[in-house]
Amino acid sequence: MVNYVSILVASVVSFLVGMAWYSPALFGKVWMKLASVDMKKSKGKSSVGLSMLLGFISTLVLAFVFEKILNLLNYSGFAAGATLGFWIWLGFVATNLLGSVIWEGKPWGLYVLNSAYWLVNLLVMGAVLGYGGY
Repeated sequence: MVNYVSILVASVVSFLVGMAWYSPALFGKVWMKLASVDMKKSKGKSSVGLSMLLGFISTLVLAFVFEKILNLLNYSGFAAGATLGFWIWLGFVATNLLGSVIWEGKPWGLYVLNSAYWLVNLLVMGAVLGYGGY
């Protein structure tokens, strides 16, 4: 059974983790430097709003699929959800992000920063979904 409340909560928490992680107070300035992002040349406010909306929708899809996997495996609880988050990160995210270094010539520091974000994000999302499903 799909737990839409847990999916929504996990999505909001995930979105907040991302906002904090890439904020200037944490790693935003480092990320901008490593990713060669120039805020002076960035999109206007309306484009930022659309980007945030699309980002949240993608987070909802991720949480929905994550919850489906938890249900298929009959996993429940914080630890089970976080553990699955780790394996999803290791098998799918960390390996795919490595392509940005290998094929696109992105710096290793950017890989580490983004990969660490996804690890934290999936651990938190998994814990929320694991707890909320049962």
